[in-house]
Amino acid sequence: MKILYLTPESLRKRTSDLLRQHGHKVVSVNACLDALELIRNQRFDAVVMEEENPDPPDFTVRVHRIEPTLPVFLASDWGPTELPMAMESIVNLTGVGEVLHR
Repeated sequence: MKILYLTPESLRKRTSDLLRQHGHKVVSVNACLDALELIRNQRFDAVVMEEENPDPPDFTVRVHRIEPTLPVFLASDWGPTELPMAMESIVNLTGVGEVLHR
C-alpha cells in the first residue's frame, strides 16, 4: 500500500519505519497543506496522522473533499503491531471516509 504519513519531523522515524517493515511505501510530509497537495496529485491507499489536531483543524474534511473514500488513521490510537494490520483490513474491505480511531 502507498501511505501518506503526516507528522512533525521529530516523530517521523518510528511509525514510518514500522509501516515500511510491513511492506508499505511511505511518503512523509510535515505540513497539512503539503499533504493535501499530494492527495490532489497522487493516489494513496491511506493517510496516517501522528497528531490529532493538525492545522488546519478541518484537515480530514479537506482530505475527503478531494478523495472521499481515502481512510485516515490516527497513529497514536494504535499499538505498534495494530496500525499496519488495521490499515490493511480496513483498506482492503472498504475505503472509509473518516478518521479511524481504535
